[in-house]
Amino acid sequence: MRRRNFLRAGIGLGLVTMTTSALAAGSKSKNKGVASSAEAAKPLAAGKPLPNTKVTTESGETVKLAKALEGKPTAIVFYRGHWCPYCMKHLAGLKEISAELDALGINLVAITPDKPEYITEAKKKTEMDIPIYSDPKLDAAKAMGIAFQLDPSTAKRYKKHLVESTGHDTGQLPVPAVFLTDKAGKITWVFSKPDYKVRLSNEEFLAAAKKHNS
Repeated sequence: MRRRNFLRAGIGLGLVTMTTSALAAGSKSKNKGVASSAEAAKPLAAGKPLPNTKVTTESGETVKLAKALEGKPTAIVFYRGHWCPYCMKHLAGLKEISAELDALGINLVAITPDKPEYITEAKKKTEMDIPIYSDPKLDAAKAMGIAFQLDPSTAKRYKKHLVESTGHDTGQLPVPAVFLTDKAGKITWVFSKPDYKVRLSNEEFLAAAKKHNS
């Protein structure tokens, strides 16, 4: 009888251990490529190739990011979502230099964790008609090194916005960033600041575009 109880206890302990290990593995998978904070994020540096990751178009079509850029020099703007006033102000301000970027032969696109339906809302808010891609699981942001985990109190404060706009309760966001790439899909220049209130000015943007994509 005692031996049977030991066996049952051993099996139970084994199942608990396996379950704990599976949960830990799932947690690691979920957080792979996600920095512990905005300050700890490490954006891909100039000289690195654009990751072969997928994004979703406004119409809901899944495409590879490299294909979406159509082999042209591109400025990729990552923003947090349609609910972020700093993001909407930055996106709207890009209208002032969009024609100059176009004259330089540089495409302007944006990537956001927002689901496709909120991309339409962002375009209406900013009056900015550029290609915007949805990245709700932050696959592109993780691949580009700018995904990070919010601290618990901030995650709680943002929870409603994030669940509504992305469909996920991960408490994760991209650090707002701008990447310039050449026509071969190689990153030529990067701007990223942990403080989401600090955005790239149009003057700096144009100067970088002229210098690094000439």
